[in-house]
Amino acid sequence: MRLYGLTGGIASGKSLAARCFRGLGVPVIDADLVARELTALGQPALGEIAARWPGVLRPDGQLDRSALGARVFAEAAERQALEAILHPRIGAEVRRRAAALAALGHRYALYEAALIFEGRGERDLDGVILVSASGASQRARLVARDGLTPPAIEARLLAQLPLDTKRARAQWILENDGSEVELLAQVGALNAVLKASSP
Repeated sequence: MRLYGLTGGIASGKSLAARCFRGLGVPVIDADLVARELTALGQPALGEIAARWPGVLRPDGQLDRSALGARVFAEAAERQALEAILHPRIGAEVRRRAAALAALGHRYALYEAALIFEGRGERDLDGVILVSASGASQRARLVARDGLTPPAIEARLLAQLPLDTKRARAQWILENDGSEVELLAQVGALNAVLKASSP
């Protein structure tokens, strides 16, 4: 089974593209969902995070993702410390899930993650699909979706590789400055290509 990455900058439409692929029957392993499971109550990663960043747990002991995000997006070293805790665990779980999908006979699956290129994660994949959107589109969506302030938006955009760098390293690009219908059409065309080239 082939495992392709699906990535994109914040508010680029990566999750929307993933839903489109799922609608076509393509299995998608979502890195964010895996990370949530690995940071649930009782998981070792949650204890490590709480020890490294005191004050990021809610009163019920659950992870306060907004509080953690405010801490780690402010400095590259903090973000790297979080990645060191989570990425090895996420990688192991993704490999386990991919093996299970292969055993079920799937020809290809997607690994949806925001930071594939940042961690050189493409080396473990059979190719990467980039959902690309302009900075203007990203900023407008972040205001509408999350109500973020301009400084918070810029911190998140700066935490990711420049779009031109990602475009140069991706094997396939889905342009998403238009409508959902336009994105769905691109996903359908790419799905046909990937199915044809997968064993």
